[in-house]
Amino acid sequence: SYEVDADFQNNNLVSIDINNFIGSAKVTIFTGRGSIQRTFDINNFETVEIDLSSYRAGTYTIRIVLDGETYGGTFTKNLYGR
Repeated sequence: SYEVDADFQNNNLVSIDINNFIGSAKVTIFTGRGSIQRTFDINNFETVEIDLSSYRAGTYTIRIVLDGETYGGTFTKNLYGR
């Protein structure tokens, strides 16, 4: 089985790691108001780091869809940064 891990680090970085999965996963980050901030694909065993330094302070939702399953969570970017 595969494993999905998304870690929010130091207020300016989200690291997404998908293990034991061959294929494409769709990642979407939503603002607190529900609009799409960013969307992209992760392929196979890829690890992706997302730079959040240009994101405004607030709470964001991240959604990862792979193999018909949806994984999600939230993170809050603090006021420092942008």
